[in-house]
Amino acid sequence: MSEPKPKIINLPAPEILWSLAVKARDGQCIVCDSQDELVAFLFDGKGIVGEDGTLDLSHGLTLCARCNLKASKDHRFRETLPSLLKPVKTVRMNIEIDGNLYAKFQAACRYRGTSVSKGVRQLITEQMETIEDVGSN
Repeated sequence: MSEPKPKIINLPAPEILWSLAVKARDGQCIVCDSQDELVAFLFDGKGIVGEDGTLDLSHGLTLCARCNLKASKDHRFRETLPSLLKPVKTVRMNIEIDGNLYAKFQAACRYRGTSVSKGVRQLITEQMETIEDVGSN
C-alpha cells in the first residue's frame, strides 16, 4: 500500500481572511448599523498584516455599501470613521458537540490543569496561527 497523500488546504488570500474577520468582529456597519452589503474598509492605509506577520484588524472597520461610497468621496467623513470603532469585546460561543468527545476534552483539560474554556481558547489561537502561517507562504 502506498502512503496516503497529505491533504492540501487551499486558504483564501490574506485580504479575504482579513475582510471576513473585520466583518465578523463588527457584525454591522459601524456608521448606520445596517447589515446589508457589508464591506471591510481599510481606513488608514497601514496594511492588513502586522509586524509579527499576523492579520491586523485594528486598521479596518465594517461599512455598508452606502457608507463605503460616502467614505470614498468625502475626506472629512472618512477621517471620523476611526473614532466610531468600539473597543473589541469578548465573544461568547455556544457550540454543539458530541457528549463523549466533550468528556474526553474535559478530562484532557483537567489533566493539563486548565479549564475547558481556556482549552478551547488555546485551540482557536493555535488554529488561527496555523492558518495565518499557511496563508503567508
